[in-house]
Amino acid sequence: MTALTRPGGTLAVQDVDWVTRVCDPPHRLGPAGRRRRGAVAAQRHGRTARPQAARLLRDAGLLDVRVDVFARAFQPDHPYQTLLADRAELCRDALVDQDLITAGELDDCIGRVRAHVLAPDTVVVHPLLFQAWGRRPPQDPTA
Repeated sequence: MTALTRPGGTLAVQDVDWVTRVCDPPHRLGPAGRRRRGAVAAQRHGRTARPQAARLLRDAGLLDVRVDVFARAFQPDHPYQTLLADRAELCRDALVDQDLITAGELDDCIGRVRAHVLAPDTVVVHPLLFQAWGRRPPQDPTA
């Protein structure tokens, strides 16, 4: 990515750490939901910036590297309140095709999660959003 940044320019990355997503009151996903969560994590294959983003940018030779982390809580009227169920729907084909969960189990899990997070007393804390940025040296020898 540094090659795409002009000498002296800024490179920024961001990533979400899905492990940090929580809701209160907690929801029991059941066996099918836990398999789905594990399957989505496995599909990432470690491709993430998360907390190590700043180190990765420094290792790439960037200067003045900075990092910031954000967390937000959502109420039932916010579109991100249902993000977990929405992501499960987006991954539907891969999850079912790989026999990680049946279509019926997934439908049941999505329905239960959606109903839970839309309950008026449920608060969803969105996963931590990690951002990091740094400046490519003005006289970059790799340019």
